[in-house]
This record gives sequence, C-alpha cells and structure tokens, in this order.
Amino acid sequence: MTVSGGGSTGMNAQTSCTQSKQLSQKELNYILGEHQRFVAGLSGVRACLKSACMDELVLANRDLTGADMTGVSLKGANLHGCNLTRAKLCGADLSGSDLRNACLVRADLRNACFRDADLAYAILDFADLGESTTSEPQECGKADFARQSEAAAGHADFSNCSLRYASFEKANLCNANFSNALLQGAKFKGATLANAHFCGAVLTDVDLADLALPPEALKECLCSPSAGKEQIDELMATLAAHHQWVTSAGATGRYACIDGADLRLLGSHLKGLSLVGLSARNIIATCVDFSGCQLHAAKLDGADLRGAKFVGADLSGASLNHTKLAHANFNDAIVRDLPLEGGKALLVQAKGAQGLASQFEHAHVLSASFTCDLAPHAC
Repeated sequence: MTVSGGGSTGMNAQTSCTQSKQLSQKELNYILGEHQRFVAGLSGVRACLKSACMDELVLANRDLTGADMTGVSLKGANLHGCNLTRAKLCGADLSGSDLRNACLVRADLRNACFRDADLAYAILDFADLGESTTSEPQECGKADFARQSEAAAGHADFSNCSLRYASFEKANLCNANFSNALLQGAKFKGATLANAHFCGAVLTDVDLADLALPPEALKECLCSPSAGKEQIDELMATLAAHHQWVTSAGATGRYACIDGADLRLLGSHLKGLSLVGLSARNIIATCVDFSGCQLHAAKLDGADLRGAKFVGADLSGASLNHTKLAHANFNDAIVRDLPLEGGKALLVQAKGAQGLASQFEHAHVLSASFTCDLAPHAC
C-alpha cells in the first residue's frame, strides 16, 4: 500500500493502493474516510485502490462515488448499501460479496466477476457490464487478465447471483452470464443483451419482452407461475390438512404428497406449519418462506429452494438430495439427524445439493451425519 501527501495526517495528494497485498480493515477504513471527505468537499482524497486485495473486509454503507477500484479483489466482502456510483470496477473480483441495496449507477463493471454474490435490490441503471476492449493490463487490472482462461472470459459473471429487483435499465450486458441467477422483478428496459446467457435463471415477474430473446433461450428458465387462484387455494388446503394430521397425531387431517408442485405463489403463507414427513420432491419453491416450519424427515429431493427462507425451521432428518439452495436463508435453522426408537437415527441427506456449505453456515448443525458431497460448517 502506498500513501502520499502531507497535512495534519501526513496525507493529502492521493490515497492509493496499487499492490495486491491484503489490506487490513484499519488501512481500508482510513482510505474510505478520506474518500468520504473528498466526496463531501472537505479536502479529503479520492480513493485509488487499483488491484488492491480487500477480501472479506467491510465497506458497508460507505460512499465510494467515483472511486477507482480497477482490478480489485473483494471476494466475500461486505458492501451492503455501498454507494458505488460511477466507480471504476473493471476487472474486479466480487465473487461471494454482499452487494445488497448497493448503488452501482453508471459504474464501469466490464469484465467484473460477481459469481455467487448477492445483489438483491441493487441498482445498476446505465452501468456498463459489457466486454472490455482494452488490451492493456493497467486499464482493467490483474484480476481481469488472470480470469481469461475461464469458459466465458470477457463478460460480467452474474452466475448464481441474487439480483432480485435489481435495475439494468439501458445497461450494456453484452455477453453477460446470468446462468442460474435469481432475477425476480429485475428490470431490463433498454438494456443491450447480445449473447447474454440466462440458462436456469429465475425470471419471475420479469418483462420478457425487454429481454427480446427467442423462446429456446428461455426454455430452462423459471418464468412467472401460471397457476390460478383455485389451484393455489387447493394447494394451501392440502398443506393445512397435513399440518392438522401432524399436530393431531393422525386423528384429523391427512398426509400430503405435493411432489412437483409450484409453491411460489404461496409466499409466506406456510410460515410455522408442521410439515413433518411431507413428500415435496422436485417442488418449485424459490423465495418461499418456510420460517419456523417443522420439516422433520421431509423429502425435498430435487427441489428448487433458491432464495427460500428457513429461518428457525427444523430440518432434522430431512432429505435434500440434489436440491438447489443458492441464497436460501437457514439462519437459526436446526439441521441434525432425527433420533428414532431403538437408538437408531434418520440421517440428514444432502447428496449433490448446490450451495450446501455456504447456506448452512448460520444454521445450528447438531450431530448431523451428512450423506453429501460437501459437509457444512457446524455452528
């Protein structure tokens, strides 16, 4: 890190970091403070953070308007609510970062990587997310050129990102990758989408006319549900009957099998239900709220649970084989083997589940003998 200048703090002309060493939070806080004073017209210093490494650091709610962050590494960083208006982020690595509610209006995001980042409610109006044409490493930073061997080099990578209600109005999205991204309610009016990829993306409440894509390009996407009120009422009644069946120990209600059902229009109506043993294989439940639900031994194999909420839910002995869990919220959820009579236990199963380790990070994983490809972190 190099800082030049004088004044009361010994710094005035420029606050910069042009090396790839990991900045400390203290060093970053100083640079952010100087930039905030500069933006406010209080004789601070514009931040120049070219190629800096700021992995896992906190920049939440900071004003970085016009900052030069070309080629930076911000993997896993907290940029929640950050103002990045007109910021230079060409070639930046923002994979796994928290960019919820961030403002990236007119930001230069060419060749930036957003893999597994959360950009829910971010604003990207007039942002440039197209392919960089520069051939100079100084322009787009080392991080950009290190990624040129990737399968789809040269585009903004939003694969698996959460971009709910984000705005891409008039943005340059040439060659952008939105594969498996959560794009509920996103706006693309006037955007340039030549060669953009949406394979597996969730496009609920998106105006497909603005995408101007052929039908075959959307065949693997999840578009708005077509179920009518009658079908939704019937599905809700089925689940309510299962709740009665569980809570009455089988005296009333009835066991439910909803394999393959689309639950998206149920929203938060399932919160707190007892759905023990529910058969819900291959359901579509993106962004559905299961908070507080009792899901002991529930069969959720193959379910699309991206963005779903399981806050405080109990998934003891649940089967989650081959589920999609990107951006699902398991805060304070209980995940453990389910004790049975005779000293046996029903094991939690999660073979092939996508995003398991990161999504279970804030769950209470207790004595779980996972049958899966990647065991989660215990909390």
